[in-house]
Amino acid sequence: MPSLQLGEIRVDRIVDWDGPFLTAMQMFPDASREALEPHLDWLAPGALSAEELRMNLPVQSYLVRSGRHTLLIDTCVGCRKSHNAFPGWGGRSDEAWLANLRAAGVALEDIDTVMCTHLHVDHCGWNTRQVDGRWVPTFPNAKYLFAKPEYEASAAGNGIVFRENVLPVMEAGQAVLVELDHEIDAGIRFEPTVGHTPGHVAVALARSARARISTSPSPSTAYPITRQGDAATTSATLGSRTAAITTPSAGIDWTSLRNSSFT
Repeated sequence: MPSLQLGEIRVDRIVDWDGPFLTAMQMFPDASREALEPHLDWLAPGALSAEELRMNLPVQSYLVRSGRHTLLIDTCVGCRKSHNAFPGWGGRSDEAWLANLRAAGVALEDIDTVMCTHLHVDHCGWNTRQVDGRWVPTFPNAKYLFAKPEYEASAAGNGIVFRENVLPVMEAGQAVLVELDHEIDAGIRFEPTVGHTPGHVAVALARSARARISTSPSPSTAYPITRQGDAATTSATLGSRTAAITTPSAGIDWTSLRNSSFT
């Protein structure tokens, strides 16, 4: 998988699941087949299927390595979970994500910080894994950073995702509740992007270059780069100071961001 180098910071994506998700009309109520038909020659099959108009969804983490830290931004769906949020997500046993993490040269013990942008099912699944029938933190040496409003909202709901993916981390003493603008290290910090969830955050990375990783399926970040004229405009805007690396439903080819200009 390609890497993105931002000054001293290296970013790799660790894919957990990649396949057809909801239709464009389910994601964007104002969308219609009539509106999409003229663009299917470049949208399909990479962004969505021409027949059902189902949008392809990569569920992925970002592995961030700086001189001082080895961090994970979001932990995807996970395995052996009890939820049925989406077909094929609950009860998985393939552990492909763990294999992809190891292939990137990182062991579970190497991760020192886990940063969850929010606590939806596809962003915190590998926070924990099952050992002898119990949910335990996947990363034994890591502190897990949760924005306070996000944790409080998730705890108030007390759903299966919270009980399997978040509560065991708190009970193990590895959770740290932080403010929406928490800074982990020089140039690595949360930025509040509340809306998708009550405590949603982006992660800003800055040393000699800057990037912001935002992980929500909001219309403002979905498919912002079009095929021709708009692509140049968008790339120039992002490249001037901030590069938006969007996932899961942004549909942006990682290599297009890897080749962008970061100044």
